[in-house]
Amino acid sequence: FGALYILNTNWEVFSFGRVKSRIQLADAQAHQDSAVLEQEKFIHKVKVAGAYLNLLVAQRFVRTALVNLTRSQTIQQQVRAKLLSGVNAGVDSSFANSEASRAKLEWIAMVNNEQQNSNILAQLLNTTSQSFVLDTTFLERVPSSFQTSIELAQNPQVRFYQARIDQAKSAERAAQRS
Repeated sequence: FGALYILNTNWEVFSFGRVKSRIQLADAQAHQDSAVLEQEKFIHKVKVAGAYLNLLVAQRFVRTALVNLTRSQTIQQQVRAKLLSGVNAGVDSSFANSEASRAKLEWIAMVNNEQQNSNILAQLLNTTSQSFVLDTTFLERVPSSFQTSIELAQNPQVRFYQARIDQAKSAERAAQRS
């Protein structure tokens, strides 16, 4: 009768640290989950910055392609005028026409590229597709300093991996004490 009483006794009194290790494991899991959230925010910020810079470059490419198009059309008009006056042969005009056509196709491709980059940035910012007016001071002059006051340990990637390590160690401790 006494042996049956001993079997029904709550042995959690003698847990040998199991409860504490489970609490530490839950804390480590919560810490890891918050680190995952911070890492996802960091990755999204990097994607937005990359899309912003890609759009900025695409806008510069459109501007350059437009200048090239106007240059080739001007040359085409000059060659056509010389051809009509009899100064140049017809071969030059076909070369000028092909160069103007190539410049127009390049400009169209750059406009399409700009629209794609604009759509990507709009999706990342969760806005409707629009024409963005971007700050070009980064392209005008190089920043004077590339240093930051943030320590490496504050990087979301580093904190994410440290949280994974801490959670794995807590899970190991909980398994050893079970």
